Amino acid sequence: MDQSANAVQEKVREFIVRNLMLKHGGAELSVDQPLLESGIMTSFGIVELVSYMERTFGVTIDDYDVVPENFQTVRAIASLVESKRG
Repeated sequence: MDQSANAVQEKVREFIVRNLMLKHGGAELSVDQPLLESGIMTSFGIVELVSYMERTFGVTIDDYDVVPENFQTVRAIASLVESKRG
């Protein structure tokens, strides 16, 4: 994994911890932790995250990209960003 992919993962992880994990009471989040199954990522959270990713990384996330497999983990989200930067 290159440096920029690591940076994307870290920025996405920080956003989720800061903005979506308040009710989960902890800042521990691994890049492979299931976000949907654990309830960390909700449909509202996905909307917030997509907006953040578009502003922060200069990418466009299309409606057809907003599918569960792209938002399962921080790693999956970072892969989506990287594929859009392509």
